[in-house]
Amino acid sequence: MIGHSAPSPPLSFTNNIGGAFLALPAVTTPLGYIPAALGLFVAWTFLVGSSFAFIEAAGLVSDAKQSETKEEKKEGESGLTTVATIIQYAFGEKYASVGSFLFISQMFAVTTGQIVKGAELLSDFTPVPYLLACLLPPAIIGYSTFTSEPSVVERINTLLTVCMVGGFAALIVGAVQSGNHFCVIINTL
Repeated sequence: MIGHSAPSPPLSFTNNIGGAFLALPAVTTPLGYIPAALGLFVAWTFLVGSSFAFIEAAGLVSDAKQSETKEEKKEGESGLTTVATIIQYAFGEKYASVGSFLFISQMFAVTTGQIVKGAELLSDFTPVPYLLACLLPPAIIGYSTFTSEPSVVERINTLLTVCMVGGFAALIVGAVQSGNHFCVIINTL
């Protein structure tokens, strides 16, 4: 297992932003703007709180692992703080598999949503068919991720996060300039 010293803020931000907005249009459009915005705010608040708790847990686990003596460390343990070690320290050996399963389920949901939305965009703006747009980018990203050093992957993740935040900033500026409903509500406050 490739481990990292601690979860990076870009990882937290991409999960918070990505997981919260991907499925909303199909589900919330029939409900209207205010319920959709409220649902997004609640989801975002929960995910931000979860990220802060996870980052704090990673720090506590990292400190605990550093204070362990060599005799206390399990054989084969790398000494890195990973999602698996955080779940193990938080819930114990007995419930670590349940926590790991729930975390993997969350990651599959977010990843699936991102692949689907990315494929929609790619197939809308290029001649690439939707099915190929679903398969090709994850295959390329997976290959480059598993053949690169973790530090390179982390740098690329940080750069992509900066691009994503820039894209959201451009979207917000565009919404303000177009007189989007949300901007009208903000201006009346």
